[in-house]
Amino acid sequence: MRAFEVATSLPRAAEAAGLARAFTAKTLAAWGMADEVTDDILLACSELVTNAVEHGAGMVTLVLRHDGPLVELRVGDEGGGTPEAHPFGPRSVRSRGLAIVQALSAEWGWSPGEDGKSVWARFQVSS
Repeated sequence: MRAFEVATSLPRAAEAAGLARAFTAKTLAAWGMADEVTDDILLACSELVTNAVEHGAGMVTLVLRHDGPLVELRVGDEGGGTPEAHPFGPRSVRSRGLAIVQALSAEWGWSPGEDGKSVWARFQVSS
């Protein structure tokens, strides 16, 4: 199977997560993804884009890659820092984003780059 990859740039604004979800939903539908997988990827997409807008800097990018049994979601920004999943309690209002991504994905991580960083999550899908 050949790999497919699409990318888009997003504004550093409150509407970025909604735009990212719409882009991702359209792409996953074109790739024929099942609803259960799509729901998990869309939630992770919202969390990663929101983190990039709130804690990152500069341009926000979204890349989706479908390669065989995996879909990779990658969100980049031009900021520094180390993304970390923080512990939270039942009354915590914030800091659940990366914990949610970790729970939904097969694996997640981040990669530093010359112009910032990318946080990625990989999802197991049927090939």
